[in-house]
Amino acid sequence: MTKERKEIILQEIQYWKANRLLPESYCDYLLALYTQGEGLNQPLSGSSQWMIVTRVMIAFLMLLISFLVIYFTETAFIMQTGILSIFVLGTGLTAVYLYNKKSIDFSVYVIIGLLLLLLWNVHIISIWQAPNWLFASIVMVHCLLWYWGGRKLDVIFIKIIGTLGSASAFIYMFFNF
Repeated sequence: MTKERKEIILQEIQYWKANRLLPESYCDYLLALYTQGEGLNQPLSGSSQWMIVTRVMIAFLMLLISFLVIYFTETAFIMQTGILSIFVLGTGLTAVYLYNKKSIDFSVYVIIGLLLLLLWNVHIISIWQAPNWLFASIVMVHCLLWYWGGRKLDVIFIKIIGTLGSASAFIYMFFNF
């Protein structure tokens, strides 16, 4: 097949995909078939970039609001826990959605969700006025779970954070008890 003909076919398949004339998986298959598995190296469109930036900003805003609600307000424990629970659930569901879509910003939502989950657990334990060893062990368990999850999902940042956090918690427990 000539190069010109192949380019015309690839443009048609892209048109079909953009206008949803065929299911996306069919178009991806045809693109892979006609490019011999190399695919098309297309940069993200402007709207896709803004969508990713918006989602990342929302994630960081949820983290910031969570810290403000927990540490700088005098609201009731149930309300603080409820708001934090909604944010943890929201970031978790968004991370699952982004993982299924193979989105670039998936790891950001996973990290923010894990930090919010740790904040939620520490908030619950702080109400009970638990000893310091319990705080350190909760942080260490969370970080070990982060490392395990990072290995499962193959996200290097989560593995690094899990390793550093569990080592720090272990050192804290070792030198303070």
